[in-house]
Amino acid sequence: MSGLDWPTPYWPELAVAWLEAGVPMDDEIAKVLSRIADTKTFPQKLRHRSATLVRQWNQRQ
Repeated sequence: MSGLDWPTPYWPELAVAWLEAGVPMDDEIAKVLSRIADTKTFPQKLRHRSATLVRQWNQRQ
């Protein structure tokens, strides 16, 4: 969670990579990923990767 809440892209990018590699997600993480996907100050690639994880999470629910 700490990595996802970081204000600069470095830690969120690492956290997203960990989630993509299989680290378990929950609703709270999905909400933070949604916020990252909507934050225009983050790189587009990070926002798209975050949005993809949220979509995958929502499909499982």
